[in-house]
Amino acid sequence: MSRPRLVSDHDVFAAFDAAIAEHGPNGVTLGLVAQRLGVTAPALMRRFGSKQGLFAAFMQQQLAAQPDMLRALADAHPDPLQALLALSGHTRPYSMKRAAYLRHLASFFLQLADDPALVPVIAKWFEGERRWMAERLSEALATGALQLNTPVPELARTLQAALHGARLQWATGGKGTESAWSRRELDAVLAPWRMGAVVR
Repeated sequence: MSRPRLVSDHDVFAAFDAAIAEHGPNGVTLGLVAQRLGVTAPALMRRFGSKQGLFAAFMQQQLAAQPDMLRALADAHPDPLQALLALSGHTRPYSMKRAAYLRHLASFFLQLADDPALVPVIAKWFEGERRWMAERLSEALATGALQLNTPVPELARTLQAALHGARLQWATGGKGTESAWSRRELDAVLAPWRMGAVVR
């Protein structure tokens, strides 16, 4: 008879997330995560196999949770363009601190480099975000908020690149909050396509 799990996957992922923000990819161990949870490292080893296995499970959870997260964001902002701009502030608490954001980014890229199986998982996550952006742009187009010649798929890709590029810019020297910095960049990308703007 298997022993019951003492903590939920949600609790494990939250502790792992916070540990990366505080210690970076090289400082995080299963022992450290276990200590935060009040369980043993062998218990996490049996459950996830390794730190890399825990990261893979964490990313799978993020992918599974994405539709509900984006749906809630759209529900909270009926104006589709405002929903798009709200992505700028829709990040984890660690994103409010530059060093923590960079630690997460470093962990993200190191894991991708070491585990090719994660690449399609991350690709699906970005695809889901990009599709959601295109849906909001299509809604804005239908309501007359965007010009009729707005290239929705291309603009969605550009917005996504602007969002994640802006976060990196902010973390490496941008002024103010991540939300304000990224929102400004998203707004700049949208501006030429808003109804009444002149496309150059």
